[in-house]
Amino acid sequence: MTHQDQCVAFAKKKGVEEGRLVGLKEQEATISEKDTLIKVKNDVISQKDTMLSGLQQELYVAKALLEEANRREQEAILREKEARDDYTKLVTQSQTHVREGSINYTINQAIESKPTTINQNINLPPITQQHIQDNVQHLSLDHVRRGMEGYAQYALEYPLRGMVKCADFARRKLRYKNEEGQTVVDPEMKSLRTKLFAAISDRNKELTEEYIQELRSKLDTGQFNKESILDTIVEAKKQCCAVEKAAEGRNTLEMSDFVKSICVGLNAVTDSHVPEMIEQLSLKN
Repeated sequence: MTHQDQCVAFAKKKGVEEGRLVGLKEQEATISEKDTLIKVKNDVISQKDTMLSGLQQELYVAKALLEEANRREQEAILREKEARDDYTKLVTQSQTHVREGSINYTINQAIESKPTTINQNINLPPITQQHIQDNVQHLSLDHVRRGMEGYAQYALEYPLRGMVKCADFARRKLRYKNEEGQTVVDPEMKSLRTKLFAAISDRNKELTEEYIQELRSKLDTGQFNKESILDTIVEAKKQCCAVEKAAEGRNTLEMSDFVKSICVGLNAVTDSHVPEMIEQLSLKN
């Protein structure tokens, strides 16, 4: 083979190798593009999975709240029926007693459930709206976590500390002084609890949202029972709604638990502690 033929063969071989190298580089570029595309698709799928998980959580909570609303509606219907029956009985009894010449008991029944002022001095400082508002800052996330017992603990330790007495545990009657210094008997503490919950309403919403975010963070770790966490989120939202209703002066089942906890807590405090508490309050002011 001549030198020229050798050069031609070498050139052909080199051209084939260069073509093969270009082909390999093109294949690598194609593979890299496919890898990038796969990564993008995986990211999209991951985002969709996250969105789907969030929607499933919201759906679970919404479903639970709807079921709770339906249950409360049924309870409200039942209470309305019972109230109508009680009213019918009361009218019948009233008519009977009127015929017998006595209507005093109906008057007593009418005022029994309303706050009344009495001509009796008690050794307690008056509860002012400013005093209630000044103590809102002490409502904590721990109080919210503990539910109605937590709210009762907050009330007993801060705005109501040394300022109220349980006059009748069976009837849940509280005795305290209002802003005018008059002694008030408040059955089921309806007047006072409305003021308390109205004052903490905004802070309670903030703390409840913080509590729910805390629960969702636990849910995202995957280390806690999903159903249990979601149920707790539902309860937190229901509890926030109950506080809002209480702030409007409406009766709820939760308020019975709150008032009971207040009365139990007050009964645990003896009269000998009251002067000491008043002295502490005076020092603070």
